[in-house]
Amino acid sequence: MALTGVYHSLRPYLVPGTSLLLRFLKRELTAGHPDIGYIFHGPQDIRPFAEQPRTGPTSIFIKELATQLRCHVIAGYPEALPDDEDDDPRYAAYNSAIICSPSGEYVGGGRKTNMFTADLPWCKPGAFL
Repeated sequence: MALTGVYHSLRPYLVPGTSLLLRFLKRELTAGHPDIGYIFHGPQDIRPFAEQPRTGPTSIFIKELATQLRCHVIAGYPEALPDDEDDDPRYAAYNSAIICSPSGEYVGGGRKTNMFTADLPWCKPGAFL
């Protein structure tokens, strides 16, 4: 994952207590193919990057960042399917987001329901958590 690279490139511009909200897109946090970025051609391509909700690398990173900057942080990530939903070979993950408070607490999350063409080869439609 490119989490530390993103953080270090932004760090000079991030002053604790000066922002209310910081939002990251998936392409900024999740490693994608070096030539095409965050476009995956099938479930097998994104599966290595799928994370567990609330405990994966993106969630841990934004919890820590929210606490450090004292602001809400939202980040998108590919959420691994629960074991009881991992029976359809068309899907490898949800296209999800997590929100953390300035104290680093989980506020909420969601799973994308309206897919872009790039999501269709791998993403299972979801709902708010």
